[in-house]
Formats: sequence, structure tokens, C-alpha cells
Amino acid sequence: VSLSEDIIEQLYDIDFSDKKISIAKEILGNIDNRGFLTIEPILIADRMMLDEEKVIKVINDIKLLDPPGIASSSIKECLISQLKVYYSDKTFCLKVIEEYFDEFANKKYSKIKSKLKCTDQELSDVVELISVLNPNPAINYNTAVNEHVTPDVSIDYIENEWAIQITEPQYYSLKISKKYIDMLS
Repeated sequence: VSLSEDIIEQLYDIDFSDKKISIAKEILGNIDNRGFLTIEPILIADRMMLDEEKVIKVINDIKLLDPPGIASSSIKECLISQLKVYYSDKTFCLKVIEEYFDEFANKKYSKIKSKLKCTDQELSDVVELISVLNPNPAINYNTAVNEHVTPDVSIDYIENEWAIQITEPQYYSLKISKKYIDMLS
């Protein structure tokens, strides 16, 4: 099951209208392989001739589905969504990320402590909790396929002779230009 299929199925489960499902499909068509929305909601709204608020509402609903954080526009939004879903009672942690994300991301903990007047332990608890969240919510849905490339021809030098092998000889006919034969002579 793809990420989009999984999210759409969850939206049907919570009785989303067909109109909201079509908005969700447009949103999901614009997320990257990490699960982040790659365009501004206003562009989706314009394309669908809708009010931007309707698109934002669907985005916010998607962000709270499983996995939480899908369709976020930033790591900060993603982490906030995950905190709301998994740790809704951790209001201090939510406050740190909502109000001091840049300081937190840059490990300027002393600045956060002085502004929030919190203890080392309280901030350490926030760091520990954030460390278990997933900044790439679509990671388990990675659709990249590692393809093995088989060469059409392999050329090997074996026992003082060149050996040419065509991988699928029924599909190819190999001709060597007279110019190249003359060069080898």
C-alpha cells in the first residue's frame, strides 16, 4: 500500500466528504519522499478554485493521521503534529518546539532555559522526547526501487584475448566498424 492510498483510506474511515478527498489527493500528489508538502497551500487552492482555508483544513487533518506529520511544510510542523498525536499531555515540550524551535534545533539550550525559566532536567526531558520523533514521516513508505542494471554487452580480456558477450543475443546484432578493426591491426 502506498502512502497516498493509506492516507486516503484513513480519510474515508473518518467519513471525509468526496470534495475533501479530492483536496487530499491533490495535497498528497504534492508531497516529497519524506512526506513534506512541496508547494504552498494557496497554489493547490488556486488550481482547484477553492478558498485556501479549505485546503489548510485538509492539510491539518492529514497531519494528524498515521503517520503523523505527513503534508507538513517543515520539520517544525512535523514535530508539532507528532507531539499532538503521541504526547498531547506534554504541553511544555510542545511550547518549546512551537516557540523556540530554531534555538532548539541549534542546541541553544541555555537561551531556552533563560526564556522559559526551566530546569536542566525539564529541558533534558524535552530533548529526550523530541529525539524519539520522526523528522521523515514517510520513511516507511519509501517508494524508491533499487534497480539492477544489466549491461547489453560485456567485454573481458581473458588469456590474451578479448571476449565479447552479448547479454541477450536474440535481441542484438553486433557489428564492428572496419575503421575500428583497422585500428586494432
